[in-house]
Amino acid sequence: MSQPNPRPHPRPSRPQRAARNRVGKRGVAFLTIGAILLITIISCAAGNDGAGNQKSSAASSAAARAAQLADARKSAEHACGERPPASRDIYVRSIKPGKSPKAQRLNGKWRWDQVTGKCLTAVHFMTATAPRSAGHCTQVGYVTDNPGYRPDAIPAPPLPHVAATAGPACAAAAVSPSAPASPTATTPTAAPPTAAPPTTAPPTIAPPTTAPPPAPTTPAGCYPLSDEGTCYEPGEYCRDDDHGVSGVAGDGEAIICEYNDGWRWEPA
Repeated sequence: MSQPNPRPHPRPSRPQRAARNRVGKRGVAFLTIGAILLITIISCAAGNDGAGNQKSSAASSAAARAAQLADARKSAEHACGERPPASRDIYVRSIKPGKSPKAQRLNGKWRWDQVTGKCLTAVHFMTATAPRSAGHCTQVGYVTDNPGYRPDAIPAPPLPHVAATAGPACAAAAVSPSAPASPTATTPTAAPPTAAPPTTAPPTIAPPTTAPPPAPTTPAGCYPLSDEGTCYEPGEYCRDDDHGVSGVAGDGEAIICEYNDGWRWEPA
């Protein structure tokens, strides 16, 4: 008995093949677009990571520089405190509005100014850190220049010899109410004239006298004075005890003793 021939599969028609080709092209396009989007996302993430790394590196560098500056500042401050005294002991007289003047005695060692980051002498430090508001005045003088001065007196009397001052009230403090008033000179009352007894002796003629030359005057307001009692001028050498001291020249110009090819009085 013969078997029946298998039924042949029908071949797809041309329209079905075209539909399949269109579906395949769409898939390739979707895959291409997806790949592009994925690459874009990865690139953005990598860029953000790079920017974050740069910011982190910059912050680390800034922190390292700040630490180095802090260490250098501490070293300079320590070296300032280890320096030998810059001058003799000083008196500091402070005047505040509404309060009695007070004075204290301090040593002449170097002091570190936290505001400017500099090592200053005792005199320069007290004037640099003195209050500048209305009614304040800070007067500084050397102990050896003011013998017998009592810093514990209340109110503290003015310093007879001032090396430096700072504050708007120092001009008025030059004449302090606490200073003893000078006695008023009085002219004695002349006695009534009496008649001279008659005399036959010829009058004596006194020899002519010449007036002594006037003593040299020092402009008022200049300080400190030299060992000869004269005012300093800018460019002149200053004494060892005046290093860092502020003052006023003979022409009224503010000066300060600074190192400029030697310790000299320079315009402040």
